[in-house]
Amino acid sequence: MNDRKRFAPASRNGSRRTVRPVLAALALSVPALLCAAASGTGAQMKLKEGLAFKTPVEQHTLKNGLDVVFCNFDTPGVVAYWTVVRAGSRNEIEPGKTGYAHLFEHLMFRGTTTYPQAKYNEVMDLHGADHNAFTGLDWTVYNSVFPAEHLPKMIEIQADRFQNLTYDEEAYVQETGAVLGEYNIGRADPSSILEETLYKTAFDFHTYRHTVIGWESDVRAMPEGYDYGRKFFERYYRPDNCAIIVVGDFDRERTLSRIITAYQRWPAGAEPRLPEQEPPQTEPRFAEIPWEGPASPMIVVGFKVPGWNLAEPDDVALLILKEIAFGRTSDFHRKWVEESLRALSVDAVVPQTLDPGLFTVKVTLKDARDFDEVRADVLQTLARYAAAPPPASETIPAQNYLRYAKLAELESAGGVAYFLSQIYLWMEDTTKVHHYFQWCWVVKPQDVQQVAADYMIESNSTTVTLVPGEGS
Repeated sequence: MNDRKRFAPASRNGSRRTVRPVLAALALSVPALLCAAASGTGAQMKLKEGLAFKTPVEQHTLKNGLDVVFCNFDTPGVVAYWTVVRAGSRNEIEPGKTGYAHLFEHLMFRGTTTYPQAKYNEVMDLHGADHNAFTGLDWTVYNSVFPAEHLPKMIEIQADRFQNLTYDEEAYVQETGAVLGEYNIGRADPSSILEETLYKTAFDFHTYRHTVIGWESDVRAMPEGYDYGRKFFERYYRPDNCAIIVVGDFDRERTLSRIITAYQRWPAGAEPRLPEQEPPQTEPRFAEIPWEGPASPMIVVGFKVPGWNLAEPDDVALLILKEIAFGRTSDFHRKWVEESLRALSVDAVVPQTLDPGLFTVKVTLKDARDFDEVRADVLQTLARYAAAPPPASETIPAQNYLRYAKLAELESAGGVAYFLSQIYLWMEDTTKVHHYFQWCWVVKPQDVQQVAADYMIESNSTTVTLVPGEGS
């Protein structure tokens, strides 16, 4: 282990910034990229602006702490309007109260006195809005895309929704039933059970131990949690814990004025508690899931890695390691899927979480008797990268893939809004959106070797297998 390890969570809930507009011009420029790459390596690199896309990103903070992010993107007549709430399953810190962040994703569609649920949906449909929401480990996001001419109405209706949500106990209980239905559907999915068991086995204290939808006992008890639900809403649905991301065809000055008028009476709240941090893992962990229904044998090996913040090269280095070690062109994938035909799929995931999460390698097999060999091969593959820097012939294509795959996602207002929302979650400053692309250029093979050596070790691993019954 070395001093690059950063398992302590970055400060995401400290003192808020004062009101200030900031601007980052992001111009796609190969000479600028090469200059940045030559200026330094690793964590010592002095990051420079000018890497992702040409449109400026502007961020303001209102007096009540609400962050507002603007990006005029080339989507004539279209606007994306996203509201980011820094509340996910990570924030469910009370025992017996898991799943409430996801529950409020449902409850937020119940409407207000001015726009009850039916009227809200009618207005959104009449204004051509494509709208939805999702909940993750660290956040809940409410997203909509619509014709630019309707932006004033969308600001009005979203501001009302977040400040004046109303529902009675009967409506609350109905939504808890919908959540239980989702939970039951998930129980029929072996991959869902594999993930749930993995996190429950890998974490002892941190709230990542439970999945987003929550523990079954807590979901079943939700109908009795009406009063607690209101407390959860008041704790996290406050302006200084949220951001509005506006991307597309709009006037920044007029839009900021409308947002200030619509949201300025929303009162800030008290600072919420952070989850308990997980101590270092010192020995490998194991779990086995007997599965009675139809399924293929599955094995997943997870390694704890630091929280994501793009302040160091480790984040992108982990993405490169994932691609070269377990991607579709890797030796591991070729051996198990293409040549021996013993595996149906290989899926690796790098967590992009606020606190330390799990780098996972999941292999779906044809025969459960291959479990031991697969696990050994995962460890040996990672040990090879930990022992020596990978060749440039492996890292450069992976860097190019990461860079251009991300740029391909940024071709729509919604795609840009999603990426800016992620940057806000990780760094609280969306003008640093260029960090991702800069690290894609300057991460070195030695950085990839270092993250493999630091984190991809057996004592830091958790292995879960799913074993189908004889009838599968």
